[in-house]
Amino acid sequence: MTKKIPAANKRFDNLREKAEDALSLKAVSGGEPVTDITEITRAEEKMAYLASFPMLNPYPVAEVDFSGQANYLNPAAERLFPDLRERGARHPWLYDWEAVVPALRKNGSREIVRDVNVGERWCRQTLHLVEGAQRIRIYGMDITESKHAELEMREGKRQLEYAVKELESFSYSVAHDLRAPLRAIDGYARLILKKQGDKFDADTLDKFNVIRSNTHLMGQLIDDLLTFSRLGRKHISPMTLDMEVLMKDAWKEVQASEPERDIKLEVGSIPPGYGDMALIKQVLINLLGNAVKFTKYKDAAHIEAGGYTDGDEHVYYVRDNGVGFDMAYYDKLFGVFQRLHSTEQFEGTGVGLATVQRLIHRHGGRVWAEGKVDEGACFYFALNMKE
Repeated sequence: MTKKIPAANKRFDNLREKAEDALSLKAVSGGEPVTDITEITRAEEKMAYLASFPMLNPYPVAEVDFSGQANYLNPAAERLFPDLRERGARHPWLYDWEAVVPALRKNGSREIVRDVNVGERWCRQTLHLVEGAQRIRIYGMDITESKHAELEMREGKRQLEYAVKELESFSYSVAHDLRAPLRAIDGYARLILKKQGDKFDADTLDKFNVIRSNTHLMGQLIDDLLTFSRLGRKHISPMTLDMEVLMKDAWKEVQASEPERDIKLEVGSIPPGYGDMALIKQVLINLLGNAVKFTKYKDAAHIEAGGYTDGDEHVYYVRDNGVGFDMAYYDKLFGVFQRLHSTEQFEGTGVGLATVQRLIHRHGGRVWAEGKVDEGACFYFALNMKE
């Protein structure tokens, strides 16, 4: 760097001479001398910048030749690495110098940015060739705090992944261990009813039926919990979606599960979406199935689906005229196993809406709902437009 200043001075003197020559010329049109010294001013500012910046920079700046010998260190580099001149390429600040030099020479004028560890400190280096000299200039910046935070985040992520795998293994083990006694309870209850059922009174038969129905419900809860836990790990393959076609396909599946009911779906205008086709279809199946379930006591069930664009989001909705819900209990609506109605009124385990919320959140979207008791409900979800 010390050799750089005289070179800049020489270039500046040459530029000044050219400017003085220009000032002695007459303008082509009016015969007045040329007085624009913008180029001279810029050169002078650049020279002052090159001369003072490394000295004032609180971070280390160095020029090192291809062999690893430091030709220039600014005050910050001298203070932080007092042994850099002596150790040369063996110094940790010049880590892997033998590989850095050919890589940078191959890249030509393009810079290389890398992080190096020096003792307990981390430094981010920006390296580039010095034009016309076999040297590399290094600008350093202390990133110790951010690097430690990054490393802690990586370690936290690693531990989280390990915990998720452990939880997955635990879930499968628990599910298997729970299913065995449930099968035994249901099996023995069925066997007793088969052999002794004709001797039981109505009350005893009802109790056995309650036992069997609750074992079936418990089995469904286990299955739903496992399915819900897998949603967080399912890979998302986003694509542009024809939401109108997807809505109609989802409706066909919902209708197939309720063949005895004659319900019509009114589909309005629906903008295209962007997301994983299978997962968004599951969202629609859950919302449409929810609407079908909660309109079963209506003489004339009415279900409507549509969508619209709001800012940078596409919003979709499913509206019904079913039993609705009290907004005072809104916080429970999307919780796992949270129910606002008894299982005697409406079947289910309380996982459907929680699944909807989790799938939409994984797409970076949002979910909300509006409802009134005995006046129906409307469930919305919003997806960001494709960038």
